[in-house]
Parts: sequence; structure tokens; C-alpha cells
Amino acid sequence: MDKVLLVLFLFIFISCDEQQGDFEPNNLISISEDEAAERKKALLSGNPFFQEVNLNSPKVFDVGEKIVIYGVFQKRTRITNGGVPRIPLNIGGVTRYANYVSGSESQSYTFRFEYTIQAGDLDHDGIELQSPWELNGATIEDYANKEVLVDYDVPNTSSHQVDTSDLVISFASSYVNTASANLTVAANNASTLYIGTSCLSGGSASAFATTKPVNIFNTNGTNTFYVAAGNGSGGYSQCQTATIIHDNSAPNLITGISNSNNASDIESDEATWNVGSDNGPSDIAYYEIAVSTSNTIGGIISPEGDWKNVGTDLNGSINNGSTPWLSPVTDYYTLVRATDRAGNVSGVSSSSAWQIAALSPEQITSMSVVEAGNDSIKVGWPYPDDNGFPITDYVIQYRLGTDSTWITINDGISTSRRHTLNGLSAETEYDFRVRAYNGTNYGAWSPVLVAETLPNIDFATYPYVAINIGGATKNALVSMEDGNDIYYGDNTASTYNDGSLIYTGLNQGENVSVDADDFTVVRGTKPFFIAGTLRYGGGDSNKGNIVWGTKAWIGKSFLFNHNRSNPMRVNVYAFSDSDITITSNGNPIAGGSISLTAENGHAFTINGYGSYEIASTGFIIAYSYAAGGGNQVVDPKPLLPAANDLVGVPSRDAKVSTDTNGTSATYYHSDGVNGTLNITNAGDVGNINQRGTSGLYRDEAIRIRANANIVATSYADSNGSCAAPLVPVAFQKTKFALNVRAEWVAFASTNELTVTAYEPDGVGGYTTTTFNMTRTGANNNTPTKQYSTSDFKAGTVFEGTAPFQMWYEPKSDNNSTLNTPGGENNAASRDETILFGWD
Repeated sequence: MDKVLLVLFLFIFISCDEQQGDFEPNNLISISEDEAAERKKALLSGNPFFQEVNLNSPKVFDVGEKIVIYGVFQKRTRITNGGVPRIPLNIGGVTRYANYVSGSESQSYTFRFEYTIQAGDLDHDGIELQSPWELNGATIEDYANKEVLVDYDVPNTSSHQVDTSDLVISFASSYVNTASANLTVAANNASTLYIGTSCLSGGSASAFATTKPVNIFNTNGTNTFYVAAGNGSGGYSQCQTATIIHDNSAPNLITGISNSNNASDIESDEATWNVGSDNGPSDIAYYEIAVSTSNTIGGIISPEGDWKNVGTDLNGSINNGSTPWLSPVTDYYTLVRATDRAGNVSGVSSSSAWQIAALSPEQITSMSVVEAGNDSIKVGWPYPDDNGFPITDYVIQYRLGTDSTWITINDGISTSRRHTLNGLSAETEYDFRVRAYNGTNYGAWSPVLVAETLPNIDFATYPYVAINIGGATKNALVSMEDGNDIYYGDNTASTYNDGSLIYTGLNQGENVSVDADDFTVVRGTKPFFIAGTLRYGGGDSNKGNIVWGTKAWIGKSFLFNHNRSNPMRVNVYAFSDSDITITSNGNPIAGGSISLTAENGHAFTINGYGSYEIASTGFIIAYSYAAGGGNQVVDPKPLLPAANDLVGVPSRDAKVSTDTNGTSATYYHSDGVNGTLNITNAGDVGNINQRGTSGLYRDEAIRIRANANIVATSYADSNGSCAAPLVPVAFQKTKFALNVRAEWVAFASTNELTVTAYEPDGVGGYTTTTFNMTRTGANNNTPTKQYSTSDFKAGTVFEGTAPFQMWYEPKSDNNSTLNTPGGENNAASRDETILFGWD
């Protein structure tokens, strides 16, 4: 039995041994058995070698990318020591090495080599593998200890290209009219550049530079240059191209030049012409115009220099802003020429002679906010000097303060100098500008007016509303129209502000008494006027006639001056959260700052005479009076927003303040006499003497036009110890009314107009008085003035055919009203007072 088993074992062993050519070692046997099996296999063949070499996918390689090489042996091969074999690579004339990574003893018979592309590697026509590969200290053999052979068949690697240059080339222009042009070059780690008419041919190599001159080879045609970045060893990047068109032929003369006959003293006639044509391949780039006193360039007088570029427009004129530069009864010519894209300039063509058709309107320099709401802004401006050619229209534009594009307001053809823009966002800045048109040409655009809508508060939403900012306790209110319902407001600052109805159905001219305290608000369904009295005694200096404030007088910055009876009290009321600071010439004053939350007020005390500034982060309204001895009410007046154009009555002088050092102004009295004022420092108070009969607002009216924002008030008006402000010209209104009987009334305006007074006759009707306000002389800046001591009754309504401003002085302290027929001290006699009005 043992013999049978031995024979069977020998049979199986011999059978297996005869099949050894098909045996493959595997992990199911021991390492020593695997080693033995591999050795037997290795003994059957020669030395190991690469029977094939492969690379990863071809592409253009950049910095940090890897070239992977796979060397495939014909049998299992291994590295028996710590050496790292490598395959030499020729990359653009520079030898690099792909180092061994893995594969020793691999049953796939494959060694993996890698090279990571470095900055500066360049090879536009493909890397080259070099044979033999290098052992680099490594011992490599098969399992029979036969050493590796390092020669191998090198594969085609022309598609494995390398470009780390990031080469960018360009010409400054697409066109040139010279024999050469400068090529702008940017590249990484390049030492040379090859520039040719095709890729790496038709040219030459030279040292790298960021600017390379090239010679035009195709006159009046397209020139394409090929550029490759080099590493100095023969390696180049991929070629990049840049094309430039050569053109040295000038355009043809411009034809068909026509005049529009719309020239003014500030803008030349608008010329039109036919489309130009070029004699070369570059086409017309732009046209230029000039104004000349002859049909040649020798007479050019253009204010912008010799020529003005009008782009590709086929029409153009030259505008000198607000400065005249063309004279009447003088022949001018518009010269036109074309320039092509290569810079070639045509000859000069000329229009026929033209003369200015009209003098342009004056630039409007005092556009102002008339009144702002939470969703609207009303702007206004005075009539500009029309230079003898009446204004027929105004063009108004606006834009959101953060935008650059102007939007023209479509208001049709209108000579109105007021416009309300609705549909705006609350507490948002908008820019406005305006220019006048006389039917032939335009005046210059006004300086940009920056205006801001009010916050979403009740006061901003009511059409007719006023607030008691001066502290009046007893007041008289007059209705300007029939059917007027009067209510208290509903803010939290006053005990009276409960929103209750004060009186219903007031007719035009009817008045009522209104009790109030600080910051009481009254609103109406129709226009009204309200003023009252603040009194510490019966003397002129111990009482004041206090006008309430309207939306038009709200702002974030104010100017004022203090001239007598220290200290001055300045009341402020905040409609929105506000940080408020008072300064003099920019210098802080003691106690001159406060932070107020909305619907709260504060009284500042000013102890020094001079000019002051108020700055607030939120919307406020302000009122001031001198409170000498703690019981005086001297010079009571509302603080109006500043402007650079004011109108009023300097009775008996005008006290002027500014926030700008070196402010200069020209003033015009209604009798035709003019003068100038200069204020060196913002903290100073400028003075303008009155003209005409002095005091009681009999003085001549005055208009003040300044190069910076100013405010002005009357001063020491003969009686009453009072003052009243001049108003920005845009604040003029067309309708006013008296709440009590007047000692006198005064009107001033920048316009010529008729004012009609409608005085109640006591039986439901009216008697009328007409005041014609005409200008003295031909100067459009001269204001107009009227004055009356007719003792107009309470309820008299004054309506103008154009905007004007009105002041009055109450005839007595005690005045009767509908709801207080016995009368009460609701006014202060002998106090000149500004009225607010409506349009």
C-alpha cells in the first residue's frame, strides 16, 4: 500500500512540474515558494528590459502638472537597494528627470516614473525621452539576479508639450500708420522671444522685453505676428498671435456741411455733415470740429483748444458752459475733419458763414428746494437774465444721488419755475439741475442741487401743516380758502397734540384762536396761516410775534447771527433721531451739541455775538430769539435754510451770515442801486445798509446773490425790538393771509407782478386792492417792492400773479377771533414778522 501511494505522489509531482510554464505565483503560497517560482521563470528568459514605454494622456502641460511615464518589463523586476532610477527628459533643450515612484516587484511588470513641470519649462514641439534610462545608484534585476538592460525604444512624445510662460501679446492699437509698431509682451520666466510672420519661422529670436518693436511687412493691409517665449536653451512656448492693420492713407474731405442757425453767445451753431469715407482699410474713427473766424484753420478760436472730438456723430457744436465767447454780428465758420482708426487726418472742410441767432439765457445758479415731503420734492428757481430773448421753456433733470445717469422730467413746454417730483423714496437724496431755453438755444445747466426727501412721519404727509417751534402760547389762525377743517397734530411732543378737531368748515378770511405750547402741531385741509405771541410782559422787548414753521423750513443745516441782548435762545425740534451741533466758523461752542430722538426738542443758549452754523444728522426745524435778562423776546425769527440767492427788506440794515470763508456777494436794491459785500471769515456778520425811507419795512427791497450759501435778516426796525429773515428766492409764494389786523404790509419779489388784496367787508364779501410791482431799470436782478399802511383786517388774503414774499406787523396785541370774540393777546404789535404762504 505504501508503494502505491509513493508512485501516485511521484506521478502528480512530475505532472505538475511538466506544466511549470503555465504556473504563476500567487498569494496562496508562501513568500519562499513565490520566490522560487519566480526564479525558475526568470531563468527561462534573458535580462529584464522595457519592452514598451507609455505616457499619460498628451496635452500642453503647465506648472505643477505631472508627466507620468510607465516602463513595462517583460517579467517581474525589482529594485534590490535604496537607489532611485530615473528617465532623462529633454524639455526645450534642458534635461529634466522623471524619477521612479513605484512598481518594484509588481506583478504588472511596470515601473512608474513622474516629473512635475517647473516654472520656466518650455517645449512647443513636444518633450523627448532619452535612452538609456539611468539606474542612478539603484540595483535592478529579475528574480534570477539578471541585471536590467537600460536601453529602450523611445516613443513619440511630440504631443506632450510644455508651456509655463502664460504668454500674452498685444498692440496698443489695432491700427497703425507708421512703418513699425510696438508689441506689448507679458510672460513668466522667459529669457528670449521669437517674433516672426509664422510660428517660429519667418523671424528671429532676441532677448525678452515687455515692449518689442516690429516692422510692418504688409503696407495698407493686415499684419499678423507670431510670438513664442523662449528659455534660452532652444525651448519655446506655444505661439501667440497679434494682428495690426497698417493704413497710411488719409480719409477723404468731409462733404455736405450744413448750418442749423441756432448759435448763441455760449454755444456755436450746430453743424451737420455727411458720413466720411476712408482711403485705407481702417475706416473713420471720429470727427472733429472747430470754430473759426475764417474758413481756414488760421482763424480758429474754439475755447476747448483747436479741435473738439465729437466721436462718430454727424453733428456737433461747441459749448463753453456759462461763459460767452461768441459775439453778435460776426461771421463764424464751423470746420470739420475726420480721423481714421490709424490716426490719419483728412483735410479741413468748412461750413458756410453763420452768426449767433440769439444770446443765451443766463445760467440758473440758485435752484433750491421749495418744499420736501416723504415721497416728493418741490424745486424752484428765479427767472434768469434772458438777455433780450424771452424764456420759452425750462428743461429739468433729476437722478438718484447714487446714479450717474440724468433723467429728463417730461413736463411739456412750460415757463413755470416750480416743479414737484412725486413717487420718490423717503429719506433719500436726489440731484436736480435745470436750464432755460429761449426758443433758439439753451442756457448752461445749473449747478447740481442735492435734495433729500423727509422721513415717513405724519408732518411730512400732510399738505398744510405747521409747528409751534418758537414757543407761542396764544395764537390766531386764518383760513385762506373755504371749507377748511383745522386739527391738532398727533406727535408726542406737545400736550395739545391729540389729533382733535379745532374748528370745522372755516371759510376764506375766517380766523380762530389756537392754544398751544412748545412743538404743538396744527394741520388743515386747506391752506392757512398761523402766528402767535410769546410774552414775559407788555414792553416791546418782553414779547414777540411768533410765526409757526412749515415743511419748507425743515432741514439738516442752518445759519444764523446773534447781534444784541445776550444770550440768544435757539429752539430746535427733531423730526428724526438727530445729533445736532452748533459751531461758529466751524469751531464748537460751549453747550452746543445735543443728541435728540425723534419728536423731541431742545433749547440752546448762545452767549457771544457773531455768526453760527447748525449741523444735524437728522431733520430738524429751528427758531431763535435774544433772551436778555431771561425775560426778553428780542429779534424773534424762524431759521430758514440757507441759499445763495435771497430776497427781502433790509429794514434798517441787513445782517448777513455764511459758512464759507471769503464769501462774496452782489446785492441789488429795488431802486436800481447795486453793491458788493465780502465776508472774510464765516464767523463774521456782514452788513448791508438800507436805502430809501428807513425803518418799518419802508426801505427798498434787496436781492443778494452770493458765491456761497448765506442767510440774512433785517435789524433794529425802529420799533418792536424785532428782526425778520430774508428768504431764498425759491421760497417765494403766490398766496398769503393775515391772521390779525396789520399796521403795515410789505411785499418783495424777484418778479414783476400784480398783488391783489381780498379784504373781508364784514357782510360775506371782499373789497380788493391792487398793488403793481414793477422793476426799476432793465437789470433782471433788481427786485420789486410794494408797501402799504392801510390797516388791512384780519382775514385779508393776498394773491400774486407771480411768486413774492410778504411781511407784516400786527397793529395790536389783542385780537378777536371766531371762537374768542372778546379777543385775547394772540399777537405782538410793532413786531415785523415773516409770513409763510402757499402756491
